[in-house]
Amino acid sequence: MGKFLLILSVLGLMFLEIGTSKTPNDVMFWLASGSMLYQIIRSILIAFLLGQVLTNPPRHTWFRLTSGAVAIAITVWALQATISFIMPAMDTFAFLAGSIALLLAALERSFENPAKKSLARQTTLKNSFQS
Repeated sequence: MGKFLLILSVLGLMFLEIGTSKTPNDVMFWLASGSMLYQIIRSILIAFLLGQVLTNPPRHTWFRLTSGAVAIAITVWALQATISFIMPAMDTFAFLAGSIALLLAALERSFENPAKKSLARQTTLKNSFQS
């Protein structure tokens, strides 16, 4: 389900990016902006989402931290721009959906080997009884 959410977010953002750059005056894209700033932010969000799709858990900690920071920054910016009536509605929904999917992927649980964890616990208990 996690990869599915990421892929849908990528498809939605790519649809907006291509549509607003090729046919900005089409009725379908009246609620989206074709400005360069929005195109750059869409590209950054798509790059991070594709990075999450193409890698398997457990991901490197720095990649997860960077992804989470980008997701939070885009979410705050999108909400602030929407509240001040600067950002169109379709961009708001696309940015929020992509940011939430990216943040959920960045907050993944670390996978630990239960046998390794159990072995470490047994060794600790064994050492404490020998003392």
